[in-house]
Amino acid sequence: MLKNIMIILFALLVFSCNEKTKNEPIIDHKIENLKAKENTTNESNKLKTEEQKYIQNLEKKKNKKLDYSNNLTSDELIELLPNRIDGFETLPNSSGVQENDDGSLFTFAKAQFQNENKQNIIIDIFDYGIKGSIPNKDNYTKPPKDLDSPTIKYKDEFSTGFYTIDKHLDYGRLEVLIKNRFVVVVRLNKNIDNEKLLIEILRKVKLSKLKNIK
Repeated sequence: MLKNIMIILFALLVFSCNEKTKNEPIIDHKIENLKAKENTTNESNKLKTEEQKYIQNLEKKKNKKLDYSNNLTSDELIELLPNRIDGFETLPNSSGVQENDDGSLFTFAKAQFQNENKQNIIIDIFDYGIKGSIPNKDNYTKPPKDLDSPTIKYKDEFSTGFYTIDKHLDYGRLEVLIKNRFVVVVRLNKNIDNEKLLIEILRKVKLSKLKNIK
């Protein structure tokens, strides 16, 4: 009799241990689910907060009165760009105004040309205004070394900057700073052997007028 009782108690003890072992992973799983849900909720709240801040910033920019009196107008910049280049079709130009992240303002204009061989010329001009903040200003005195192709310093009577020719991509770029205020960028694709054509295109911009603007 005593032996049977011992067997029953032993069986109950084993069953109890098995039940405990069986339940623990379920409890852990529920805890992990709760934690995951909590993290998801926190992330969701964080995203909502960031979204609200973004919308608020857009509203502030929308309602902010911007003073471009220190800049040439976009139309004035367009007048400084060439309206035609021999052998190329003149494409529609574009222009506008923009505010940098640091709050500084600039105006810009773009002229575009294309020939029958799908060779493209793009000329951009930016006016950062009187005492404006010019991005990467040091590049115009010390050409950048982190581009995919070598950069070479450029200087003429009106401007200083750099050019680069990527023979693998068949692409050239000439970028200059004028009067510590204006940036002109010339881009050209196809049949780029040297910088001569880039410089020729740059000189079609009314650089002397930019130099004399007060």
